[in-house]
Amino acid sequence: MDTYEFLTATDRALIQATQPLRRSNRRACERLNTDLYVALRLSGKLIVQGRVSNISRHGIFVEVPVDLLPESGQVELRSYQGDVMLSASGDIVHKTAEGVGISLRGPIMMYEMIEGAQYALDPVAIAV
Repeated sequence: MDTYEFLTATDRALIQATQPLRRSNRRACERLNTDLYVALRLSGKLIVQGRVSNISRHGIFVEVPVDLLPESGQVELRSYQGDVMLSASGDIVHKTAEGVGISLRGPIMMYEMIEGAQYALDPVAIAV
């Protein structure tokens, strides 16, 4: 038997209450893997290029050199795929050593450059 089994119910509850919260269950939508290269703009200026590694209905994670980005702020994302441009805007909500998490402000817009058509996309539509 380990020490934990000898503790009273009150002691066990206190230990559990002081443990860090597990972050894995806090997301409302599933993350899907993707492999999409994007340019990030801050205040209309190109800051850095990166790779979207996962996406959900509400946000994306972009692998970028984080030393070039602020801790928070609004960013624009653009990606060109042939004659199609994908565009989105969002807010940096967290930074890690690998990149930034961005909360999307709306749908991802798809613009067909030749025909001039535009469409609003569900973010998960671009997942691999």
